[in-house]
Amino acid sequence: MGPLFYSARDRREDYKCGRKDARRHLPLVPRHHKRGIAPGQQLALPPGNNVEPGQAAAAISLTPFLNELFNRRNQHLAALYKLYLNERGQLLEALREADTQRQKLLVRQTAAQDEVEKLSQPLTDTEATAYTFGEKKAKHPEELVRRRRTREREEKFRTARSELEDISERLTDMASAAGKAQSALASKLQATQASGMEVVAYYEQRKARYFSGLTHTHRRNVELLELLKLTDPGLPEWVTWGPVALGGA
Repeated sequence: MGPLFYSARDRREDYKCGRKDARRHLPLVPRHHKRGIAPGQQLALPPGNNVEPGQAAAAISLTPFLNELFNRRNQHLAALYKLYLNERGQLLEALREADTQRQKLLVRQTAAQDEVEKLSQPLTDTEATAYTFGEKKAKHPEELVRRRRTREREEKFRTARSELEDISERLTDMASAAGKAQSALASKLQATQASGMEVVAYYEQRKARYFSGLTHTHRRNVELLELLKLTDPGLPEWVTWGPVALGGA
């Protein structure tokens, strides 16, 4: 999706649309009842856009221009959100894979640590003089068997320690991969929200220019100005969500 550019020609067109609707007496604006709004002309507003729950506002209809403007804005935002969800899914999959590998490595690390601890202990007399079938048949002297068992123990110890170090390095790599995935999730959210705010800013410019032409010509511009800020149906909540809420991690 390319950047949205609001040209001088677009500004003139939106202003003209506002004046055109005003000459058609759109939107329909109820008259004031003394200082307040006439009874029966109020409706409850949904929460959002700094509107308190239960707050009432005078009934006012959106013009076709505003309906189209808000629909296009929300379509742009929905497209951004869909793209974010697709890319977030890939990042979450990488994060889950890193976590799965990490859990497996932790099990192996525990077993390797136990093996290193076991092999670091000195041989017992029974272990040092444990003959193999071939050694017993060949009648090898006990001292030769002791040296052989000691050498075998040292080789096993070095192998076990090397495996433990390899597992520790892989765990570090998994932690780094998980950290990168988490950082990418946060960055993707921030980039998506920044793009979303650019879209919002573009349509806010169009709305403001349209309102300028509308209120300049509308026969009830005083009442209209009080109600215009309440005509926006509001932005999707994800535009202002934080990394945890939207990142799903």
